[in-house]
Amino acid sequence: MLFRKDIPHCCAHCERAVPLDAADMLCRKYGVVGARHTCRKFKYDPTKRLPPPKMNIDTNLDFKIDP
Repeated sequence: MLFRKDIPHCCAHCERAVPLDAADMLCRKYGVVGARHTCRKFKYDPTKRLPPPKMNIDTNLDFKIDP
């Protein structure tokens, strides 16, 4: 999942950009740009991906498994 080919090319996932706030990134090539900005210098950084949110598991289940 981290190394899929269909990763959207945006500054939020690029190794050349660092976040300034929720909407802006600081790009080494273009300076301050939006997080959705795209360019030809995009280089994917898997550590900038946010994991999917955890599922909310309901504790009041209809059944129970006894050990």
